[in-house]
Amino acid sequence: MKVRPLVALHGFMGSPSTFNALAQHWDGNFVALPLPKPSSPNNASAALTLSSAHEQAAREILADLATKGIQEFDLLGYSLGGRIAIHLARLFPERVHRLVLEAAHPGLDSESERDARREHDRHWAERIRRDGPGMLGEWYEQSVFASLSASLREELIQEKSRQSWSSIPRVLDSFSLGRQAPHWDALTERSRPTLFISGQMDLRYSQVGDRLETQSRQIRHISVPRAGHVVHREQPEAYLGALQSFLIQESSPNT
Repeated sequence: MKVRPLVALHGFMGSPSTFNALAQHWDGNFVALPLPKPSSPNNASAALTLSSAHEQAAREILADLATKGIQEFDLLGYSLGGRIAIHLARLFPERVHRLVLEAAHPGLDSESERDARREHDRHWAERIRRDGPGMLGEWYEQSVFASLSASLREELIQEKSRQSWSSIPRVLDSFSLGRQAPHWDALTERSRPTLFISGQMDLRYSQVGDRLETQSRQIRHISVPRAGHVVHREQPEAYLGALQSFLIQESSPNT
């Protein structure tokens, strides 16, 4: 049986190298892509409509895949990459077969929540403009990263500090969760299987996974023990096993 390509989208401040360890152990066609940069260079993000930047990124990714001869694929997205993956699957359902989301939020339910998140992300965008990689220590002190070991936290800081920082504030502002429309229905109404992966220590995203699984028989939620928001780095073997089970062992020509 021919296995479809697996396309992977990294999270905020990440790069395709996020998935190097996974690619080394993946038995099949694995394609990790960089996330497109937002197309509003003059701080015009305040004028963006909900999800417009995410949808544009999804279209650019599809165009990039077309140049590689990839028409139909399985899709994996982590955090921000997972949110863009949701838009890809929503806009182009005939192209995306199995969908894997790791700690990716479908969208905040209320405008007040979105307002608060936009303000939160504006604060961090300004810190990045002012301090560059000097803010990474404080970034990884946020509660969402509380499960990281000291050694893994330092590894992530070192990895992030080596990248180009010129577009990162704009990425955070334009792709803010506060600028994303809620797309829970787009996931729960999908006719093809979806896997949601969270770490048991990441309570917020464990709740997201539980909610999705409750609302759709096509969605499976795996909560990985001894992991938080960065499951693919905290528990890589369990992460690989979950992907293999979902994307390979359960695959069939009709799914």
